Amino acid sequence: DIAVYPKGNARPTGGAGACALLIGPNAPVVFESGCRATHMAHVYDFYKPNLNSLYPIVDGQLSVQCVISALDTCYTQFCTKSQMNHESHSHTHTSTLTSREVNLSTFAAVLFHTPYVKLAQKSLARLYLNDLIRACPYIPSAISEKYKNLDIRTLINDKELEREMIEQSRELYEQKTLPGVYFAQNMGNMYTSSVYYSLFSFLISQPNEEQLYGRRILLFSYGSGLASSMYSVVCRKVHECRFTLAQLQRSIQRARERLDNERIEISPEIMDKILLEREENQHKVSFVPKQPMEILKSGDIYLKSIDKNYRRSYDKLISKDNSEGNADNGNDVQQLYTDYFQNRQTSGDL
Repeated sequence: DIAVYPKGNARPTGGAGACALLIGPNAPVVFESGCRATHMAHVYDFYKPNLNSLYPIVDGQLSVQCVISALDTCYTQFCTKSQMNHESHSHTHTSTLTSREVNLSTFAAVLFHTPYVKLAQKSLARLYLNDLIRACPYIPSAISEKYKNLDIRTLINDKELEREMIEQSRELYEQKTLPGVYFAQNMGNMYTSSVYYSLFSFLISQPNEEQLYGRRILLFSYGSGLASSMYSVVCRKVHECRFTLAQLQRSIQRARERLDNERIEISPEIMDKILLEREENQHKVSFVPKQPMEILKSGDIYLKSIDKNYRRSYDKLISKDNSEGNADNGNDVQQLYTDYFQNRQTSGDL
Protein backbone atom coordinates (compact mmCIF):
# COMPACT_ATOMS: atom_id res chain seq x y z
CA ASP A 1 0.00 0.00 0.00
CA ILE A 2 1.06 3.62 -0.44
CA ALA A 3 0.71 6.27 2.29
CA VAL A 4 1.22 9.86 1.15
CA TYR A 5 0.12 13.06 2.85
CA PRO A 6 -0.02 16.77 1.98
CA LYS A 7 3.02 18.91 2.62
CA GLY A 8 3.27 19.45 6.37
CA ASN A 9 3.76 17.56 9.64
CA ALA A 10 2.20 14.27 8.47
CA ARG A 11 4.27 13.85 5.31
CA PRO A 12 7.37 12.36 7.01
CA THR A 13 5.24 9.47 8.36
CA GLY A 14 4.33 8.38 4.84
CA GLY A 15 5.70 5.23 3.26
CA ALA A 16 4.95 2.25 1.07
CA GLY A 17 5.14 -1.51 1.35
CA ALA A 18 3.71 -4.73 -0.01
CA CYS A 19 3.79 -8.36 1.03
CA ALA A 20 2.44 -11.66 -0.25
CA LEU A 21 1.32 -14.46 2.05
CA LEU A 22 0.88 -18.06 0.99
CA ILE A 23 -1.93 -19.74 2.96
CA GLY A 24 -1.96 -23.52 3.16
CA PRO A 25 -1.25 -26.70 5.14
CA ASN A 26 2.06 -27.55 6.83
CA ALA A 27 2.76 -23.89 7.55
CA PRO A 28 5.54 -22.77 9.90
CA VAL A 29 3.35 -19.92 11.19
CA VAL A 30 -0.19 -21.00 12.10
CA PHE A 31 -3.27 -18.92 12.84
CA GLU A 32 -4.77 -20.17 16.10
CA SER A 33 -8.28 -21.45 15.60
CA GLY A 34 -10.95 -19.76 17.72
CA CYS A 35 -8.57 -17.00 18.84
CA ARG A 36 -9.76 -13.95 16.98
CA ALA A 37 -11.68 -10.83 18.01
CA THR A 38 -13.05 -8.13 15.72
CA HIS A 39 -14.42 -4.65 16.38
CA MET A 40 -15.97 -2.23 13.88
CA ALA A 41 -17.51 1.23 14.16
CA HIS A 42 -18.68 3.99 11.84
CA VAL A 43 -16.36 6.95 12.41
CA TYR A 44 -14.69 9.64 10.31
CA ASP A 45 -11.16 9.41 11.70
CA PHE A 46 -9.41 9.02 8.32
CA TYR A 47 -11.12 8.97 4.95
CA LYS A 48 -10.80 10.02 1.29
CA PRO A 49 -13.93 11.91 0.20
CA ASN A 50 -12.23 13.72 -2.69
CA LEU A 51 -11.31 11.23 -5.39
CA ASN A 52 -9.47 13.97 -7.31
CA SER A 53 -6.97 14.28 -4.46
CA LEU A 54 -4.10 11.97 -3.55
CA TYR A 55 -4.50 12.79 0.10
CA PRO A 56 -6.86 11.73 2.90
CA ILE A 57 -8.72 13.82 5.44
CA VAL A 58 -7.21 12.93 8.81
CA ASP A 59 -8.39 13.71 12.33
CA GLY A 60 -5.22 12.63 14.12
CA GLN A 61 -6.51 12.91 17.69
CA LEU A 62 -9.74 11.08 16.90
CA SER A 63 -7.83 8.38 15.04
CA VAL A 64 -5.64 7.63 18.07
CA GLN A 65 -8.75 7.51 20.28
CA CYS A 66 -10.33 5.05 17.85
CA VAL A 67 -7.25 2.81 17.89
CA ILE A 68 -7.22 2.76 21.71
CA SER A 69 -10.94 2.03 21.92
CA ALA A 70 -10.63 -0.77 19.36
CA LEU A 71 -7.66 -2.20 21.28
CA ASP A 72 -9.66 -2.32 24.51
CA THR A 73 -12.60 -4.06 22.88
CA CYS A 74 -10.57 -6.56 20.86
CA TYR A 75 -8.27 -7.46 23.76
CA THR A 76 -11.18 -8.10 26.12
CA GLN A 77 -12.90 -10.30 23.54
CA PHE A 78 -9.67 -12.05 22.58
CA CYS A 79 -8.78 -12.97 26.16
CA THR A 80 -12.29 -14.33 26.76
CA LYS A 81 -12.28 -16.38 23.54
CA SER A 82 -8.77 -17.70 24.12
CA GLN A 83 -9.62 -18.89 27.61
CA MET A 84 -12.78 -20.57 26.33
CA ASN A 85 -10.75 -22.13 23.53
CA HIS A 86 -8.25 -23.49 26.05
CA GLU A 87 -11.01 -24.98 28.21
CA SER A 88 -12.67 -26.68 25.25
CA HIS A 89 -9.40 -28.20 23.99
CA SER A 90 -7.56 -28.89 27.24
CA HIS A 91 -8.83 -32.46 27.48
CA THR A 92 -7.47 -33.24 24.00
CA HIS A 93 -4.07 -31.63 24.73
CA THR A 94 -4.24 -29.64 21.47
CA SER A 95 -4.27 -26.20 23.05
CA THR A 96 -1.06 -24.13 23.01
CA LEU A 97 -2.06 -22.36 26.24
CA THR A 98 -0.30 -23.45 29.39
CA SER A 99 -2.75 -21.71 31.74
CA ARG A 100 -6.32 -20.57 31.58
CA GLU A 101 -5.67 -16.86 31.92
CA VAL A 102 -4.47 -14.93 28.88
CA ASN A 103 -2.41 -11.78 29.32
CA LEU A 104 0.67 -10.10 27.88
CA SER A 105 2.99 -12.59 29.58
CA THR A 106 1.36 -15.34 27.48
CA PHE A 107 3.02 -14.11 24.28
CA ALA A 108 6.55 -14.03 22.94
CA ALA A 109 5.62 -10.91 20.97
CA VAL A 110 2.80 -8.38 20.90
CA LEU A 111 2.69 -6.65 17.52
CA PHE A 112 0.55 -3.90 16.04
CA HIS A 113 -0.51 -2.04 12.97
CA THR A 114 2.17 0.67 13.11
CA PRO A 115 1.56 3.90 11.18
CA TYR A 116 4.30 5.38 13.37
CA VAL A 117 6.37 3.71 16.07
CA LYS A 118 5.15 5.81 18.99
CA LEU A 119 1.63 4.44 18.45
CA ALA A 120 2.92 0.88 18.87
CA GLN A 121 4.40 1.86 22.23
CA LYS A 122 1.15 3.54 23.28
CA SER A 123 -0.77 0.44 22.20
CA LEU A 124 1.37 -1.92 24.26
CA ALA A 125 1.00 0.42 27.25
CA ARG A 126 -2.77 0.34 26.81
CA LEU A 127 -2.86 -3.46 26.88
CA TYR A 128 -0.70 -3.35 29.99
CA LEU A 129 -3.29 -1.06 31.61
CA ASN A 130 -5.96 -3.66 30.76
CA ASP A 131 -3.88 -6.30 32.53
CA LEU A 132 -3.36 -3.99 35.51
CA ILE A 133 -7.08 -3.46 35.96
CA ARG A 134 -7.61 -7.24 35.64
CA ALA A 135 -4.90 -7.75 38.31
CA CYS A 136 -3.07 -10.29 36.17
CA PRO A 137 -0.68 -12.43 38.23
CA TYR A 138 2.53 -11.42 36.39
CA ILE A 139 2.07 -7.89 37.80
CA PRO A 140 2.92 -7.44 41.51
CA SER A 141 -0.26 -6.94 43.52
CA ALA A 142 1.21 -3.82 45.13
CA ILE A 143 1.14 -2.19 41.67
CA SER A 144 -2.20 -3.51 40.42
CA GLU A 145 -4.01 -2.63 43.66
CA LYS A 146 -3.81 1.06 42.73
CA TYR A 147 -5.71 0.54 39.46
CA LYS A 148 -8.23 -2.21 40.25
CA ASN A 149 -11.29 0.07 40.46
CA LEU A 150 -10.62 2.10 37.31
CA ASP A 151 -13.17 2.11 34.50
CA ILE A 152 -11.01 1.76 31.41
CA ARG A 153 -13.72 3.15 29.12
CA THR A 154 -13.34 6.59 30.73
CA LEU A 155 -9.55 6.71 30.41
CA ILE A 156 -9.00 7.07 26.66
CA ASN A 157 -7.94 10.73 26.86
CA ASP A 158 -5.97 10.59 30.12
CA LYS A 159 -2.49 11.66 28.94
CA GLU A 160 -0.93 11.54 32.38
CA LEU A 161 -2.06 7.94 32.83
CA GLU A 162 -0.82 7.12 29.33
CA ARG A 163 2.67 8.42 30.16
CA GLU A 164 2.60 6.45 33.41
CA MET A 165 1.68 3.24 31.57
CA ILE A 166 4.36 3.78 28.91
CA GLU A 167 6.97 4.03 31.65
CA GLN A 168 5.67 1.04 33.62
CA SER A 169 5.43 -1.16 30.51
CA ARG A 170 8.79 -0.11 29.04
CA GLU A 171 10.49 -3.44 29.75
CA LEU A 172 7.58 -5.37 28.21
CA TYR A 173 7.68 -3.07 25.18
CA GLU A 174 11.39 -3.63 24.67
CA GLN A 175 10.94 -7.40 24.94
CA LYS A 176 7.73 -7.99 23.01
CA THR A 177 7.06 -5.05 20.67
CA LEU A 178 10.28 -3.18 19.87
CA PRO A 179 11.75 -6.15 17.92
CA GLY A 180 8.74 -5.83 15.59
CA VAL A 181 9.11 -2.18 14.56
CA TYR A 182 12.25 -2.27 12.39
CA PHE A 183 10.47 -2.08 9.03
CA ALA A 184 7.91 0.50 10.20
CA GLN A 185 10.70 2.60 11.69
CA ASN A 186 12.58 2.61 8.40
CA MET A 187 9.75 2.54 5.84
CA GLY A 188 6.97 4.60 7.40
CA ASN A 189 3.28 3.81 7.18
CA MET A 190 2.23 0.97 4.88
CA TYR A 191 -1.49 0.78 5.76
CA THR A 192 -2.72 -2.75 4.99
CA SER A 193 0.67 -4.49 5.07
CA SER A 194 1.85 -2.75 8.25
CA VAL A 195 0.95 -5.45 10.80
CA TYR A 196 2.57 -8.16 8.68
CA TYR A 197 5.80 -6.18 8.47
CA SER A 198 5.70 -6.05 12.27
CA LEU A 199 5.53 -9.86 12.24
CA PHE A 200 8.38 -10.04 9.73
CA SER A 201 10.54 -7.75 11.87
CA PHE A 202 10.00 -9.91 14.93
CA LEU A 203 10.72 -13.18 13.12
CA ILE A 204 14.15 -12.02 11.94
CA SER A 205 14.97 -10.48 15.32
CA GLN A 206 15.42 -14.00 16.70
CA PRO A 207 18.91 -15.53 16.17
CA ASN A 208 17.55 -18.88 14.97
CA GLU A 209 14.25 -20.58 14.28
CA GLU A 210 14.59 -23.00 17.20
CA GLN A 211 13.86 -20.15 19.62
CA LEU A 212 10.51 -19.54 17.93
CA TYR A 213 9.03 -23.05 17.96
CA GLY A 214 5.88 -23.20 20.06
CA ARG A 215 5.93 -19.47 20.73
CA ARG A 216 2.68 -17.50 20.51
CA ILE A 217 2.53 -14.07 18.86
CA LEU A 218 -0.33 -11.62 19.35
CA LEU A 219 -1.25 -9.37 16.41
CA PHE A 220 -3.53 -6.33 16.25
CA SER A 221 -4.65 -5.01 12.88
CA TYR A 222 -6.47 -1.71 12.39
CA GLY A 223 -8.02 0.19 9.51
CA SER A 224 -9.63 3.60 9.81
CA GLY A 225 -13.32 3.96 9.33
CA LEU A 226 -13.04 1.66 11.37
CA ALA A 227 -12.38 -2.07 11.37
CA SER A 228 -9.96 -3.89 13.66
CA SER A 229 -8.98 -7.45 14.55
CA MET A 230 -6.82 -9.15 17.13
CA TYR A 231 -5.58 -12.69 16.57
CA SER A 232 -2.68 -14.94 17.45
CA VAL A 233 -0.28 -17.14 15.55
CA VAL A 234 2.04 -19.93 16.66
CA CYS A 235 5.43 -20.80 15.19
CA ARG A 236 6.09 -24.49 14.64
CA LYS A 237 8.59 -26.90 13.15
CA VAL A 238 7.50 -28.45 9.88
CA HIS A 239 9.01 -31.50 8.20
CA GLU A 240 9.35 -32.42 4.54
CA CYS A 241 8.14 -29.03 3.44
CA ARG A 242 9.82 -26.39 1.32
CA PHE A 243 8.36 -23.67 3.54
CA THR A 244 10.16 -23.83 6.87
CA LEU A 245 10.55 -21.11 9.47
CA ALA A 246 14.25 -20.81 8.60
CA GLN A 247 13.39 -20.28 4.93
CA LEU A 248 10.82 -17.67 5.88
CA GLN A 249 13.43 -15.88 8.01
CA ARG A 250 15.92 -15.93 5.11
CA SER A 251 13.33 -14.45 2.75
CA ILE A 252 12.57 -11.63 5.19
CA GLN A 253 16.29 -11.05 5.79
CA ARG A 254 16.81 -10.57 2.04
CA ALA A 255 14.09 -7.91 2.08
CA ARG A 256 15.81 -6.16 4.98
CA GLU A 257 19.16 -6.25 3.19
CA ARG A 258 17.57 -4.64 0.14
CA LEU A 259 16.05 -1.96 2.35
CA ASP A 260 19.34 -1.31 4.13
CA ASN A 261 21.64 -1.41 1.10
CA GLU A 262 19.62 -0.39 -1.96
CA ARG A 263 17.35 2.36 -0.70
CA ILE A 264 18.05 5.73 -2.33
CA GLU A 265 18.10 8.88 -0.22
CA ILE A 266 16.76 12.11 -1.68
CA SER A 267 16.20 15.46 -0.02
CA PRO A 268 12.80 16.52 1.40
CA GLU A 269 12.76 19.37 -1.15
CA ILE A 270 13.03 16.93 -4.06
CA MET A 271 10.41 14.65 -2.50
CA ASP A 272 8.01 17.60 -2.23
CA LYS A 273 8.55 18.38 -5.93
CA ILE A 274 7.98 14.75 -6.94
CA LEU A 275 4.69 14.62 -5.01
CA LEU A 276 3.62 18.01 -6.40
CA GLU A 277 4.18 16.69 -9.91
CA ARG A 278 2.17 13.61 -9.00
CA GLU A 279 -0.69 15.87 -7.82
CA GLU A 280 -0.59 17.81 -11.10
CA ASN A 281 -0.73 14.64 -13.21
CA GLN A 282 -3.50 12.98 -11.20
CA HIS A 283 -6.14 11.67 -13.68
CA LYS A 284 -4.38 13.40 -16.60
CA VAL A 285 -4.80 11.82 -20.05
CA SER A 286 -3.17 11.35 -22.46
CA PHE A 287 -0.06 11.13 -20.30
CA VAL A 288 3.56 10.06 -20.74
CA PRO A 289 5.85 10.25 -17.68
CA LYS A 290 8.92 12.43 -18.20
CA GLN A 291 10.98 11.67 -15.11
CA PRO A 292 14.55 10.47 -15.80
CA MET A 293 14.76 6.82 -16.82
CA GLU A 294 18.24 6.63 -15.31
CA ILE A 295 16.74 6.26 -11.83
CA LEU A 296 15.42 2.80 -12.79
CA LYS A 297 17.31 -0.46 -12.36
CA SER A 298 17.42 -3.33 -14.79
CA GLY A 299 14.31 -5.43 -14.22
CA ASP A 300 12.17 -2.56 -12.90
CA ILE A 301 8.62 -2.33 -14.27
CA TYR A 302 7.50 1.24 -14.96
CA LEU A 303 4.53 3.18 -16.31
CA LYS A 304 5.11 3.89 -19.98
CA SER A 305 1.95 5.81 -20.85
CA ILE A 306 -1.78 6.36 -20.27
CA ASP A 307 -3.94 6.85 -23.36
CA LYS A 308 -7.00 9.06 -23.72
CA ASN A 309 -9.25 6.20 -22.56
CA TYR A 310 -7.24 5.82 -19.33
CA ARG A 311 -5.62 2.57 -20.47
CA ARG A 312 -2.21 2.11 -18.88
CA SER A 313 0.82 0.62 -20.59
CA TYR A 314 3.77 -0.71 -18.63
CA ASP A 315 7.21 -1.85 -19.68
CA LYS A 316 10.19 -3.58 -18.09
CA LEU A 317 13.61 -2.02 -18.19
CA ILE A 318 16.25 -4.38 -19.54
CA SER A 319 19.71 -2.83 -19.66
CA LYS A 320 21.78 -3.94 -22.63
CA ASP A 321 24.76 -4.64 -20.41
CA ASN A 322 22.45 -6.06 -17.71
CA SER A 323 23.70 -3.36 -15.34
CA GLU A 324 21.65 -1.94 -12.50
CA GLY A 325 20.90 1.30 -14.30
CA ASN A 326 22.94 4.44 -14.75
CA ALA A 327 22.31 5.97 -11.33
CA ASP A 328 24.66 4.10 -9.01
CA ASN A 329 23.91 5.86 -5.74
CA GLY A 330 21.75 8.37 -3.95
CA ASN A 331 23.91 11.30 -5.01
CA ASP A 332 23.37 10.39 -8.67
CA VAL A 333 19.59 10.14 -8.22
CA GLN A 334 19.48 13.39 -6.25
CA GLN A 335 21.37 15.14 -9.07
CA LEU A 336 19.19 13.58 -11.77
CA TYR A 337 16.07 14.92 -10.09
CA THR A 338 17.67 18.31 -9.44
CA ASP A 339 18.54 18.62 -13.15
CA TYR A 340 15.10 17.32 -14.16
CA PHE A 341 13.18 19.94 -12.17
CA GLN A 342 15.58 22.72 -13.22
CA ASN A 343 15.02 21.81 -16.86
CA ARG A 344 11.27 21.78 -16.34
CA GLN A 345 11.44 25.23 -14.78
CA THR A 346 13.65 26.56 -17.60
CA SER A 347 11.30 25.18 -20.25
CA GLY A 348 8.26 26.67 -18.50
CA ASP A 349 6.70 23.35 -17.45
CA LEU A 350 6.74 24.40 -13.78
